[in-house]
Amino acid sequence: MENSDLQAQVKQAQAALQMAEAQLAEAQSGARPQEIEQTKSVVRQTELKYNTALDNYERMNNLMKKELFLCNSMKLAN
Repeated sequence: MENSDLQAQVKQAQAALQMAEAQLAEAQSGARPQEIEQTKSVVRQTELKYNTALDNYERMNNLMKKELFLCNSMKLAN
């Protein structure tokens, strides 16, 4: 998977999280307790998706940095 694809996934997940948080804030201002709990559940699920996307991006970014370092080290050794 390309780094730009991962960045796009992070941005999408972040936008979804912001939308879910906004919905929660709206629900808390007048919704029934069950609706609030339902919205909180959506926020938690969205946070997990965002954190997973961010972890994947950071992991791939670190791997790419290590690969670049190893390639440069091999060039210098030759």
